[in-house]
Amino acid sequence: MQKKYILFLIPFILYICLLSVMPQMEPDEARYSLIASAMNQSGNYVTPHIKNTIYLEKPPLVSWATAILFKILGENDFAARLFAALCAWGCILLVYFIGRRFCDEKTGLYAAMLLTISLLPFILGHLNILDIPLTFFVCLSAWFGYLALQKQSPQYFLYLFYFSCALAFLTKGLIGVLFPSGILIVWLIWVGRWREIWKFFSPVGILIFLAVVCPWLILAQKENSDFLWFFFVREHFLRFTTKMHGKTEPFYFYLPVIIGGVIPWIFYLIKAWKNKYITESLFTRDENKFLITWFLLIFAFYTVSSSKLIPYITPVFLPLSLFAGSIFKRYEEEMPAEQKKWRNIIYRLAIILQSLILFIALILPPILKKYAILKNDIIFAILILKKE
Repeated sequence: MQKKYILFLIPFILYICLLSVMPQMEPDEARYSLIASAMNQSGNYVTPHIKNTIYLEKPPLVSWATAILFKILGENDFAARLFAALCAWGCILLVYFIGRRFCDEKTGLYAAMLLTISLLPFILGHLNILDIPLTFFVCLSAWFGYLALQKQSPQYFLYLFYFSCALAFLTKGLIGVLFPSGILIVWLIWVGRWREIWKFFSPVGILIFLAVVCPWLILAQKENSDFLWFFFVREHFLRFTTKMHGKTEPFYFYLPVIIGGVIPWIFYLIKAWKNKYITESLFTRDENKFLITWFLLIFAFYTVSSSKLIPYITPVFLPLSLFAGSIFKRYEEEMPAEQKKWRNIIYRLAIILQSLILFIALILPPILKKYAILKNDIIFAILILKKE
């Protein structure tokens, strides 16, 4: 029980306490901070602006959240990144609850631990961009949809599915609806339950979705006559099918991103994967297919897309962490007691060393920047003294 609370507390500290260490990066972080600041200054929370320029490429949910945090905490790096950090923490909690339901609490703890230390989600969880909030709402809605399809499941899970889809839509558009719905529909077909697809069509759920997203869509169209074409056609269809946003990356673009994104635990996984009981370490057949569909649909979508950026692939790290968590849990259970004792010591030392390295990597750039500024000031002062 203590391990569970410590595991939840450590990610919270890692994601919350380090938000102000690095200055915000150009252009993305600065862009979303400027939008939130402009909202508070102008009082216009419908049409986002950057220095008096309309910015309708993305929905405003993250900007709304940041604007609220600016009002409460002031306009600073910590407040700008807090919403993304809380969503990253939410992803860690989500994989814990999924792992616990699919197997047991230890599996959930392993999965949460692995997601916490995965390099790419860890970095993105400290940045004021849209991808971690989108990941949280997309994965949360997929999970609520999965729960809604279980036997004798309460109806409110279906309503939460629609509500989460609405929040994902307001984070980054149609992709927030396409991913969770696509995952669940493909999964139902794969497991032979395609007749249950109709269960998703809930009049109450549709009303919940429309009640959340339509006010902004209507008001944005009222203020900007070409908004609907620009937002749905240009920023969704054309962005996916054309090269309007730059060169097309190779089809294998995301493979090294995923491999690098699960550093450092991928090296331990290689050893655990060689054990004879590996085929028994995963979940039930339907649960495995759900997680595989979750991974493959998102991976395939962005692989064929003309627009590829590293943060887009973030939602696949949750099912990866769940599979790896199950493998590590079985690997630990099969380990001899003496070997387990020494392994725990080595792992603790590795975790401490890794944490120190991450901390140093985070604080070193601003320290060097301040040192460089101080050094330049000293040199400048020396030159003035020499002239005098």
